[in-house]
Amino acid sequence: MADMQHLIKIGQGVDEWNRWRKMHPEVVPDLDEAKLNGATLNNADLSHAHLRKAKLEGASLNHANLWGADLREANLSAAKLRESTLSEADLREAKLEDTDLNYADLHHAKLSETDLSRAKLDKADLRDTDLRHATLTKAVLSEALLSYTNLSQATLSEVLLDYAKLSRANLSLADLRNADLSYVDMNNADLSRADLSGANLSKAALNNACLIQAKLQEADLSGIDLSYANLNNADLNNAELSGAVLSRAKLISAQLKMANLIAADLSYTNLSGADLGKADLSEAKLTMARLSGANLRETKLRRAHLYKADLSEAELNEADLSRADLRHADLSRADLSQANLSWARLTGANLEYANLLGCDTFGISIKQANLKNAIYRGHLGGFNFL
Repeated sequence: MADMQHLIKIGQGVDEWNRWRKMHPEVVPDLDEAKLNGATLNNADLSHAHLRKAKLEGASLNHANLWGADLREANLSAAKLRESTLSEADLREAKLEDTDLNYADLHHAKLSETDLSRAKLDKADLRDTDLRHATLTKAVLSEALLSYTNLSQATLSEVLLDYAKLSRANLSLADLRNADLSYVDMNNADLSRADLSGANLSKAALNNACLIQAKLQEADLSGIDLSYANLNNADLNNAELSGAVLSRAKLISAQLKMANLIAADLSYTNLSGADLGKADLSEAKLTMARLSGANLRETKLRRAHLYKADLSEAELNEADLSRADLRHADLSRADLSQANLSWARLTGANLEYANLLGCDTFGISIKQANLKNAIYRGHLGGFNFL
């Protein structure tokens, strides 16, 4: 319970309260379970105060100093805390729904299991904050600072995080469905097993991020930077990845069925065993990419750059490889039946034991290609050996 003398003192107004705090710096204010609903406490010095289970719904605490305060299980719903200082405060299990925390300083704060649904956190400083299991549904965090923040298993569905800084943040198992993460900085972030279904990640930076087993189906990843990222076993079915940078990324056994990868950069990327069935990789850069054992059935690879790519044992039946650059590519034991190879460049390619039945080979160039034991029916018309 709150100290009655402390309650009387704060009831005398912020100016009197702050004077008392300066005169008695050794006193730790005890306002546990205090009823301060709708109170006007702008600029109040509440640093290190005990406010556990305090009722502060609708209170005005703009510019207040709550540094190191104990606000566990406090109710701050719809409170105004613009530009307030909450660094190192303990807000575990607090209620902060609809709270205005724009420009607030929350770095190193404890916010695990806190409810921040619909909270306003534009440009707030949440670096190194503990937000594990927190609920941030429909919260607004535009341009917020969240580097090194722990958001593991947090609920962030429909959250607005555009232009936010989340480098090296922990978002493993987080719920980010339909979130707006456009232009966000998530370099080196951990998003393993996170649910990003339907999220907007256009123009985001996720260089070297961990997205192992992440759910990204139908997400907008156009123009994203995922170079060196780990997306092994990730679900990217129907994702929008046009113009995305995935160079040197790991996509082993990833699901990319019907994904749009037009003009994407996948050079040196490991896509071994990935499912790219019916995906569109037209004009994509796949130089020295590893696609061994990948499913590329009915995939569009028109004008794709596959120089020295490893497509051994890949399934390419009915794929469109017209005008593709397959020079020195490894297509050994690949299934190219019914594929469109018209005007493709296969100079120096390895087609040993490849299945070429029913291929459209008009105008292709296979100078110095290895066709040993390749499977084809009758005369291979249209081949250019020059």
